[in-house]
Amino acid sequence: MSFRTLIGTPLLIVGLGGLVVGACEAAEAAAPTPTAREAVSAAMAAQPGVDLAIPLTEAQLPKGLTAEERKAQDSARDQHLRESCKQIPKDTFEKYQCERPVQVALIQQLDDLLARVADKQPQWPGVDVAAEQALWVTHRDACRQAQDIKMCLEFAYLERIAQLQAQFALVPVEGPIRYSCEGLEPPLLASFYATNPPLLILQQASQRLETWMRPTSGGVNFEGEGVNFHELKGGAEWTQGDKHYHCSQQP
Repeated sequence: MSFRTLIGTPLLIVGLGGLVVGACEAAEAAAPTPTAREAVSAAMAAQPGVDLAIPLTEAQLPKGLTAEERKAQDSARDQHLRESCKQIPKDTFEKYQCERPVQVALIQQLDDLLARVADKQPQWPGVDVAAEQALWVTHRDACRQAQDIKMCLEFAYLERIAQLQAQFALVPVEGPIRYSCEGLEPPLLASFYATNPPLLILQQASQRLETWMRPTSGGVNFEGEGVNFHELKGGAEWTQGDKHYHCSQQP
C-alpha cells in the first residue's frame, strides 16, 4: 500500500520527507492495523523534527469565490463608497474621484506603486519621481475642465501608473528597436513597454519622448505631447512639432 493510499487524498503536506514514507510503511505492517491518522502520528513520533501530514476532506479544501459571492462583495464595496462620498455634490471633480469603483481602484493602485518604488532607483537616467509626481497632480487636476471628466481621470491615472512601471522596469519591454529616419541623425530608438495602455519611449540623440497607444484605422499609432509615431509594416511615420520623418526599421 502506498503512502498516499495509507493516509488518503487530497493532502495538505507540510515539510514532508522520504523518512515519513518509510516510517508509515513500517506502521502499516504492525498489528493491529491503525487508522490513517494514528499511523501518521506514530510515524511522526518516531521521526522527530518531521512535520505532520494532515488529511483534508473535500469540504476543507480552499475554494475561490462563487459568482454570487463576488457580486455580493462588489455590491458591498460600492455601497461603502456611496456612503463615504454621500456629502460630496454630484457631478463634481471630487465626486468622480471618490465614488466610482474604477477610479478608486486606480487611485489605490497608484498609491501602492509609489510606495513600492519609494526606495528604488529608476532605470531611466535623470528621473526625479517626486518632481514628476507633482507635475502629474497638476495635469490630473486639469481634468476639472475636461468635457468627459471620468475618461480624463482614468487616462491620467493609467498613464502615470504605466510611466512608473516603465521607469522602474516592472513590465516586459521590447527594444530598443532602431529606426533610420530620412534627413535625421542619429537613428531613432523605440522601446515598447507592456503597460496599460501600451507605452512607447522614443529616444533620439539626448531627448526621450513618451507616447501612448491610441486607436487607429491602420497600423499602430502612438501619441505624446507634440509627438506622433505611426508604426507601419517595416517602418514608421514620425512627427514631432512641424517636422515629419519617414523611418525604416533596421535589422
